[in-house]
Amino acid sequence: RLLEIVSILNKHQLLRHPTPEKAKAVLEDLGPTFIKLGQMVSSHSDVFPAEYCETFASLRNDTNPMPFDQIEDILRASFGNRYDEVFESVDSQALGSASIAQVHHAMLTSGEEVAVKVQRPGIKPKLSQDIKLLRRASEILEGSDQIGIEFDVSEFINELERTVNEEIDFRIEANNLSEFYRNNERRKGISSPRVFEELSSENVLVMEYIDG
Repeated sequence: RLLEIVSILNKHQLLRHPTPEKAKAVLEDLGPTFIKLGQMVSSHSDVFPAEYCETFASLRNDTNPMPFDQIEDILRASFGNRYDEVFESVDSQALGSASIAQVHHAMLTSGEEVAVKVQRPGIKPKLSQDIKLLRRASEILEGSDQIGIEFDVSEFINELERTVNEEIDFRIEANNLSEFYRNNERRKGISSPRVFEELSSENVLVMEYIDG
């Protein structure tokens, strides 16, 4: 994995000519862990240069999507023989694609419109491996002045790991969504998507589709 990372850095010549666009391309090539890192950078304009934050902002929901046949394979593995009994249709074009998952519009056989969030396959071991590599490289990163900032890289990696561990288990998100829905169900002017808990799992999240 380390050789792969070095190869991608060399391919984009990032260390020679660092630009926000090249850095974004590198993060996308390096995969989910580094895309997530870019997402975090994009929301911290108080720490990182504005041009990097602006360029990395598209990593939040506009990364390279998985092929639809891969999405169908994941759904069939999750629902087994029930797949055709659960879904009337699933749109082949993703509504959004990010570091850990992508979302598709779908219709249940019960007639309800839903959004289906599907986790990228094999992501957990790769995330764990990448975070270990980042920890080993933290001393080098702490001393780097490539983008002209000084901050606690180790703490940033801790935050990355905490965020990733929460996001890769969709059951946590499902519980949060359900709690928010229950707490605000009777309040006027507030709406939120209802989770189909019986159809959701660690790597697939099915919720009410809300257009907007």
